[in-house]
Amino acid sequence: TIHKSTYKLVLKAIRLALKHKMHSERLALNAYKAFYLLHHEKRLSAKKLCLEIKGPLLEQRFFFEFGLIHIILSQIEWSSGKLEQAFLILKGGLDQLKYKKNKKAALIQLHWMLGVFYYDLNDINRSFYHYKLSYKSIQSSTDIAMRAYIQIGLATIHAKQKNFSRAEELFQITVSISKANDLWLVESRSHYELGLLKKQEQNFAEAEKKMQVSFEIRKENGAIPAMLSSMIGLVEVLIAQNKYPKAEDVLTEALQISTKRNLKSKKSKISYLFSVIYEEMGELEKAYSYLKEHYLLEKEIGKSQQKNTDKYFQLMYNMQKAQKDADFQKLLNRELKRSNDIILSQKKKLQSGNKEKEVLLKEIHHRVKNNLQIITSLLSLQAVNTSPSTQRLLNNSQHRINSMSLIHEMLYQSDKLSEVNYHDYLKQLINKLIWSFKGGNHRIQIQLKVTEIYLSIDTAIPLSLLINEVVTNALKYAFTEEKNGLLSLNLQQVAPKQYTLLIGDDGPGLPPDFNWKRSRSLGMKLIFRLAKQISGFIALDDQIEGTHYFLRFKD
Repeated sequence: TIHKSTYKLVLKAIRLALKHKMHSERLALNAYKAFYLLHHEKRLSAKKLCLEIKGPLLEQRFFFEFGLIHIILSQIEWSSGKLEQAFLILKGGLDQLKYKKNKKAALIQLHWMLGVFYYDLNDINRSFYHYKLSYKSIQSSTDIAMRAYIQIGLATIHAKQKNFSRAEELFQITVSISKANDLWLVESRSHYELGLLKKQEQNFAEAEKKMQVSFEIRKENGAIPAMLSSMIGLVEVLIAQNKYPKAEDVLTEALQISTKRNLKSKKSKISYLFSVIYEEMGELEKAYSYLKEHYLLEKEIGKSQQKNTDKYFQLMYNMQKAQKDADFQKLLNRELKRSNDIILSQKKKLQSGNKEKEVLLKEIHHRVKNNLQIITSLLSLQAVNTSPSTQRLLNNSQHRINSMSLIHEMLYQSDKLSEVNYHDYLKQLINKLIWSFKGGNHRIQIQLKVTEIYLSIDTAIPLSLLINEVVTNALKYAFTEEKNGLLSLNLQQVAPKQYTLLIGDDGPGLPPDFNWKRSRSLGMKLIFRLAKQISGFIALDDQIEGTHYFLRFKD
């Protein structure tokens, strides 16, 4: 459908259908026209055409083309970050086909796209379920391209599950099918995915070859966004092999293309990879410049917001399908309680170090992190139609929840499942807080003195909440937009399982008559009570300019 010769035939057929007043056939042909427009980056034209013909296609019982229209519309919404809308489009298509006959071809497409979306959300089980539904139905179908795409999806899931041999087998089959049928788009995608697979296996030489083949096919056919993906994948493989000059050349070309086409998400990734290369090459000024550009682009395209809300949109889709009048907060509380019960029930069993149990615990931390992110997303949505004072309270709650979520995320990614690398954690927490409150153009200097310290989760969470409160207060009251500022944090181990923390800012400080222990501020109350929770002693250090807290605690 995306070949130019096919597109010319479609346009010719549309003219003939119009001339001979073949209304229903013209509707079906316009669905293929819209698909061509989507793949050639003419999304507004594709969307307008789809909305015009969606209803009439259903009335005329063109179910395959009806399913195709929903794929086009959902992809357009998904690529612009409107995940909820993308899910609702596919759900609407399934609902409208519910009592129709001869709908098999449309269901194959809709379930395939749901498999794609759930994979992007990292919900592998649901993704696998929808892919299998599509694959089971398509065996008798003559749509070779669709079958190839579904095989690619199944192969990526097998790769995610570390079943590399089955994944490679499916990718190779897809390469053969696409070559035999002149499906260059599928062939290039298969080589790209094989490159990712070989990179995951650390077979970098083979990964480089696959990425190069994918790039050349996409370049030859003018698929610019896909070509940039291949170039980015190639650079990542080159970096893994320390081939920095070659990686720099590829990135320079990619940056020119993404800038010319105004592809901000690609440009953001390219800028980040430039910073990695220059840091490794010791050119720190260049590395900093590109890293700054990366963060500015990330902020502009709202990627961080998307990451925080994508799980909420997924949950919302499932809840709408299962129970329209469900109580969101009650369901979330049940999910959190169930996750915590699983953690407590499995804690003793995980002592043996059995690999299967280790994987299970990582999954639990991942679930807790995801549930906490759902809560922050709900708070964000709730804040939209509230007063400024309520918004501030909800935002403060979001920061507190995010500080806990970050701990579970690090435990999920770490080899040590019961202890947090607190040095790495603090760097991430403080940077996220500063970006959240001040953005990228702040003048705040961070002075972080922390040795390689590992803390148990029972200590790490209350300590992190305490630090979150202190840093939040500093960002809100100690620093202004016009002045430079210093945020310092010194965490040291003074004895086995005993630590001291000095944290503060060089701002104007607290009023002379301020009694922080009797303050009615929730933040101050939390600081005092959280210190007690970790058997700690906390006091204000008035010998240093600004506001500084001294904490002594045990792990």
